[in-house]
Amino acid sequence: MIGWLCVLSIGILGISPGSRIPLEEAKRVLDAEAFERYPWGLVGFSSLVNSVKLVSYEGKKKYTLRGCVHALLIWVHLIVKAQSDIYPQWDDDKKVLTTLDTKIEAKVNAKVAQAEQHMASSMLMFHKRSMRNPSPYSLKIAFLDHWFVKTWVRDYKKYDPKTWQFSDTYKKVFNGNYPKEFSNNRKWLKDVDRFFLCHLINAVPSITDLLEECRPFTKMILLLLNEMVPERKKSSQQFRISRPKSVPKNEDHGDCGVYALKDIECKAVGCGFEGLSDQCIPAMRIKLAAKIYDEVSGL
Repeated sequence: MIGWLCVLSIGILGISPGSRIPLEEAKRVLDAEAFERYPWGLVGFSSLVNSVKLVSYEGKKKYTLRGCVHALLIWVHLIVKAQSDIYPQWDDDKKVLTTLDTKIEAKVNAKVAQAEQHMASSMLMFHKRSMRNPSPYSLKIAFLDHWFVKTWVRDYKKYDPKTWQFSDTYKKVFNGNYPKEFSNNRKWLKDVDRFFLCHLINAVPSITDLLEECRPFTKMILLLLNEMVPERKKSSQQFRISRPKSVPKNEDHGDCGVYALKDIECKAVGCGFEGLSDQCIPAMRIKLAAKIYDEVSGL
């Protein structure tokens, strides 16, 4: 147990001998198996990246970095001496992207785009299944196109109550006519009382962050109802968010997408989450990929 604490303090968190290990992290050494499964790499590198972001280039001669600093030291020894074009460059207090910055950004964007494509294909598969006769889901359920959801989130950032108008795409989604190839004419509120969507968040949010991430939906759905159902009593009160407590906790980094999709699938067919765990996610991922390829690969 003491050895785990040393690894945690020195190798992962990179804190000084006089600093305390956060209690929440220290308690994890009590369960050796859970400790080994926990995504410590994400913790260490997130702490390192956050430390680097907080560095000020004014008025200081030295900086204290935390997290997995050994990775940074190895990077310095192996890369910095060999490639001069990766050194940070500044122009009028603005950083100029180096070759390495561009490569890293391209790789990150490619990884995110791949995840987005997988989620989009999965939601399309659920939507296609809902069109079957008989359907495995209730006719009161709808699955929103993932690319439309991304547009929705971007539009909210430009939302101005004085000038905002819903585009035709929103109205088609509301009336069950989007995507065009899966039009079913099921209108929200009248024919559909539940819909599912995926919204990717890059980090584990606090309650405040979660509320803000969901704001495009809690606020805009109400505004869309006000416009599309004129006979309904108009309201300005946003929808509330509830977080189910019975959902299995995902400890392994990178499995959140599979968890989210299985969550949607379970809720759509009305079953519970029994048996869903980090141990069975790899097999579920392969099975889900095979289903997606079989059902929507040609779309």
